[in-house]
Amino acid sequence: MYGSFEMGLIGSNCKYRDGIHLNEDMLIPEFIPAETVNKTTCYKIVLTSLTNFMMPFIRYEQDDLVQPLYEKCRCGRSFIRIKILDSRASDVIQLPDGSTVSALRFTGVIHALPGIHQFKIIQEAIDRLVIKVIKTERYSEEAAKAVLRRIDSLLPGMQTVLETVHEIERDPSGKLRQFQSKL
Repeated sequence: MYGSFEMGLIGSNCKYRDGIHLNEDMLIPEFIPAETVNKTTCYKIVLTSLTNFMMPFIRYEQDDLVQPLYEKCRCGRSFIRIKILDSRASDVIQLPDGSTVSALRFTGVIHALPGIHQFKIIQEAIDRLVIKVIKTERYSEEAAKAVLRRIDSLLPGMQTVLETVHEIERDPSGKLRQFQSKL
C-alpha cells in the first residue's frame, strides 16, 4: 500500500506486485520530470485529491521519486501504475550495513499501540533509534515491549529505545513530523 497522511490511500499492489496501482478514481496524478538516474528519468509525483472537501489538496507534492508504468497490468486494472524509486529522503532509516528502510513501515505499527497520543521516531545514530511517545491512560507496557521486539526484528543491528515524554517538539513550520534523522 502507498499513501500519506495528507492524501490517504494513494494506491496499492495487485496480486502480480508489478507496480502500485494508483487510485485514479480518488485522485489525479501528475508526473513532473525530476532527474535522470542510470538513464532512467525519475518523476516527482504530484497529486490532487478528489475526495477531501474539507481541506482540498491541489497539486500536492509527495516528495517521492517514481517511474510511471503506463502499460496495462496482467490483473486487468486500467489505472496507472508506478514504481517507487525513492521515498522521501526525510523518511529513510539508514541501517548499519548500509541499506535503508522507509520509516513509514513502522508508523502503522506504532499507531496500533494502545494508549499512544503522539509519537516521533528519531534516528540518533547509525545504530540507534529512539521512539518518543506521549502516552494516555490506556498505555500498556507489555504491548509497547511487543512493538519494540517487532521493530527490532525488522532493523538488524539497530538498538531501539522507547522513551515516554510529555511533549514532542514540532518543526519550525508547526508540523509534527513522525520521523527525524539526525545523521
